[in-house]
Amino acid sequence: MEDKLKTLVFHNYVPKDENLKRLVRSNLEDYTQIEEDIDAVITRIIDEYSNKDVLSLVLPSNQNLDLKRNLRDARQLLANKTDQTIMKLLKTGQTGGEIGPAMLAKFSEDAMERELSDEDN
Repeated sequence: MEDKLKTLVFHNYVPKDENLKRLVRSNLEDYTQIEEDIDAVITRIIDEYSNKDVLSLVLPSNQNLDLKRNLRDARQLLANKTDQTIMKLLKTGQTGGEIGPAMLAKFSEDAMERELSDEDN
C-alpha cells in the first residue's frame, strides 16, 4: 500500500492528511529552475556587454564610413549630363536669348572648377 502512495501525486488537490501533503506537487517548484536559468543567461549577457566598449555598442558592426565614395560617381555623372544638356540648349538657341556668350563662358568656368574640386576629393 505504501508503494501506491509514493506514486500518487496531487496536482490541484491539497489533502488534509499530513502524510498525503508530502505528495502534493507544487507548480512553483517547476518554475524555479526556469527562472534560475533565465537569470543566469541575463547575468551572463549583462556581464558580456558591460565589458565591451560603449562605442562598439553604438556603431554598426559593418562600418561604411566613406559614404561620399558611393555618391561621388553618381554625382559626377549627373553633373556631366546637366552640363551637356545646358550646352546643347545654348548651342541650339532654345533658351530664348536670355543667356548670352558671357553666361556661356561663366558656365564653362564653373564646370571646370567643379571637376577640379571633385578630383581633389
